[in-house]
Amino acid sequence: MTRLAVLLCVAVVVLAACSGSDPTIDEYAPILQERAVAYADEVETLAEQNAADLNSAVNRLQNDLTGDALLEAAVAETAARSSMLFAGIGDAIDRYVRELDAMAVPGAVEDAHVSYVAALDASLSGVAPLLEALAAASTFDQIDQAIASSGFSDAQSRVEAACAALQAVVESAGATVDLRCVVVR
Repeated sequence: MTRLAVLLCVAVVVLAACSGSDPTIDEYAPILQERAVAYADEVETLAEQNAADLNSAVNRLQNDLTGDALLEAAVAETAARSSMLFAGIGDAIDRYVRELDAMAVPGAVEDAHVSYVAALDASLSGVAPLLEALAAASTFDQIDQAIASSGFSDAQSRVEAACAALQAVVESAGATVDLRCVVVR
């Protein structure tokens, strides 16, 4: 008799696990927040490290070069470091989007979740053209223009709005989350 009871309990657990039902908002929200915070921390660390590395490189160049040689080397260093930064951000976005795509999402927040992923995808699609523009830049103005006019930069307000909308929908469903919706500009 106990063997039958154990088998029935196991069957109930297996059926529940395989039912494919949506997670509750209380199951979804902490996973979403954990992934959002990890992504935001990674991007913040990339930006901080890039700024420190660029500052060190420019200081080194100032000690070694002057005049046009300094300007040319500083532009090249800035373009290269900017490319590394945005390539790293692109990698981070790609991983984050894949994590979000793999999540089971409660029906109540599905539209907002999908909109957020779409905004991140739009941002990601702007990275490759930005990297190409940075590689072709030969002045600080061209670097600034490449970044300011990129699809990546254009998508940032959409990412922030979609993130804030997802956070609001999650909170209206009864969970508290902080998705760190302010993005790198």
